[in-house]
Amino acid sequence: MQWNNLKKFHLYNSSYAFERTDEVNKNYSEYKSRLSKEGVSVADDIKSRFIKERIVVRKNDFPYNLSFEITHLVAWTFEDVLLEEVIEELKKLGMIEIEDFIAFQNSPDLRTVQDIKHYHIFVKNDIHLMKAISMSSKN
Repeated sequence: MQWNNLKKFHLYNSSYAFERTDEVNKNYSEYKSRLSKEGVSVADDIKSRFIKERIVVRKNDFPYNLSFEITHLVAWTFEDVLLEEVIEELKKLGMIEIEDFIAFQNSPDLRTVQDIKHYHIFVKNDIHLMKAISMSSKN
C-alpha cells in the first residue's frame, strides 16, 4: 500500500483488513506456533518483553505489506492510553514530526492481539527516524 492510500485511515479505527506479505505471514505463523508449543500466548509474550513502560513503541515485527519507503511501528500500551498520548510520546522521542505520520487502531474484529491495546503508526523512512527507532528498540 502506498502512503497516499494509507493516509485515509489516519486517526480512525480502521476496519480495513491490511495484508502482510507471504513471507511475513509465514514468520508470524511460525512465531505463534512456537509460542503455542511453549504454552504462551502472543499477548503474554509481548507483556513479558515490554511491560516495563506505559507505552512501548517499536518497529512492527510483522509489518503490513507497504511501499518500501514506509516504516510500520506498533505502540503497545499497558494502561488505558489514548492515541493522542501515544502521538505526544512519539514526538518526545523524536520519532514523528507534526505532519509526517499516520496513526490508527484497528477495529476490534481485526486485532490479531486482542488482549493488549495497541496502535499502528506509519512514518516515511528517514535517517533521524531510524536512529530514534533503534534507540527505542533497545529498551
